[in-house]
Amino acid sequence: MKKYESICIFTPSATEAEVEKLMEKFTAVVTSRGGTMGKMDRQGLKRLAVPIKHQTEGWHVLCDFESGPETIAELTRAHRMSDQVLRSLVSIKLPEPPPGVPVPPAVEAVPAAS
Repeated sequence: MKKYESICIFTPSATEAEVEKLMEKFTAVVTSRGGTMGKMDRQGLKRLAVPIKHQTEGWHVLCDFESGPETIAELTRAHRMSDQVLRSLVSIKLPEPPPGVPVPPAVEAVPAAS
């Protein structure tokens, strides 16, 4: 099983109870397929950098989980089926480098030739 992380942005009209109920549904999708849920970070109602579906705010929830790759398609489908989800993303979680190992600097963009 691989480690994944998922971020979901819910509509601002959703209540905290509705967001919690949807997260329980998404947790059930993962656990029913043999996965395990890790940390779930409810970041609350935040202002969006750019509007999504004409909304300028959204409830943010970040969660870590372990599962097989077949679970990702079903979880993504569950996100799309919910009217309360504005945007979601599931990605593989990269391991943290061990202490003392230097992290390579980010690659800088090369300016385009005029």
